[in-house]
Amino acid sequence: MSHTILLVQPGQHPETRTYSDYESVNECMEGVCKIYEEQLKRRNPNTPTITYDISQLFDFVDQGSSVFARMSHTILLVQPGQHPETRTYSDYESVNECMEGVCKIYEEQLKRRNPNTPTITYDISQLFDFVDQLIDLSCLVYQKSTNTYAPYNKEWIKEKIYVLLRQAAGTNV
Repeated sequence: MSHTILLVQPGQHPETRTYSDYESVNECMEGVCKIYEEQLKRRNPNTPTITYDISQLFDFVDQGSSVFARMSHTILLVQPGQHPETRTYSDYESVNECMEGVCKIYEEQLKRRNPNTPTITYDISQLFDFVDQLIDLSCLVYQKSTNTYAPYNKEWIKEKIYVLLRQAAGTNV
């Protein structure tokens, strides 16, 4: 058995992105079928039984694969709340761009909490507290040598953010 993560963007907009994790590849494939069946049920609400053939399922998967073709290098997985429905992901061209994305997520939260504050400032310990309070935050980084994605956890992300911000502070001094 191998743990499998399924990334899905059912709509045109990035806000529709979500991910699910499965204990095996077979469970993941069942998840893909279930997603397709749910879409068919939404399109045909008055049909009591949903049937389809494998070519229709493959067409559905092919339509979604264009999202993954655009992805490269680093995928950020985020689950801010207890419920799996809060899961989302973003893709980035590099690890540094992804770390900047994590900072931006925190900055957006600060702006929502302080809408009347013209300038938002924070220190790295506050950013790291934010990272720690997320239910899940992890990265999948593309490894060219093996043509796979390697997973990294919150601690690794915090280390990379620290290095990025330290480099940025060094160039701004």
